[in-house]
Formats: sequence, C-alpha cells, structure tokens
Amino acid sequence: STEISVTEFENFLDRKDVLILDIREQGELPLVNEFEHLNLPLSQLRNNFKSLPSKKTIIVFCNSGQRSSQVRNFLKDHLPETEILCLSGGIIEFKKDLKLIK
Repeated sequence: STEISVTEFENFLDRKDVLILDIREQGELPLVNEFEHLNLPLSQLRNNFKSLPSKKTIIVFCNSGQRSSQVRNFLKDHLPETEILCLSGGIIEFKKDLKLIK
C-alpha cells in the first residue's frame, strides 16, 4: 500500500535512502522537530518537484493525510521510477502517537 502507518513511518526515519517531505504551507502547526525533513509547500510543488531526488524513497506528509495523498498521485505521475509513500493520518497522528508512548 502507498499509505504507511505511524509505526511503519518510524522505521524509515533514520534511513539515508529516504526523503521525508512536508508539503504544508509555511507556518502551519504543529511544528515538526522530531525528525529531519524537507518543507516543500503544496503551493510550490508544481514548480519545484524536479529538484527532488528520484533515487530515494519519498514519504509525503501533511497535517491529516488528505493533501499528501493528492501529492503522492501527482509525484507518481511525474516521477514514475520513485517509490512514493504517504503518512496515514498525517503529522497529527504521529504527534498523538508520540504522546501515547511517553
């Protein structure tokens, strides 16, 4: 499946062959400082997606997961060789999960 759970997502966090892509607009909350990621807002994606590394697995996230699945479809059309996944439930689900663990 192209959607991954928070648990699956956590397995990707330290991998060098993965790019985590935040497609939220500048200033959207919550802030994310738990892992390294690239912010490429949805509004700028169409003009800038060619700069993304096609050899890496790309994991897209937004707040709730809705925008990221649209972006996944767009990227898949334009970067057919690249594995593109999205975080189910978005960063909100990830943050909720962190609170449960602590």
